[in-house]
Amino acid sequence: MSTATAVTAGPPRQRPDIQVQDHGSLVLLRAVSSAGRHWLDDHVRQHAYQPFPAGTLVCEPGVVQPVVDAARAAGLVVETR
Repeated sequence: MSTATAVTAGPPRQRPDIQVQDHGSLVLLRAVSSAGRHWLDDHVRQHAYQPFPAGTLVCEPGVVQPVVDAARAAGLVVETR
């Protein structure tokens, strides 16, 4: 008689609100949900021309971690790539 064991994959993966795409000297913060877009609009100051579509911000690597920490503290799901 064989016994089957249940395999649990952990909690279901949530869809991200913000994606962080590291390209070395530049990092893209990309809102992929309306909550992520509103949060970035309300909490991240844009000082310069942004060459990407609305909802995507280009920034230096040194400023990304505080933004990620604050977004997660606000309950958003942040995915790093």
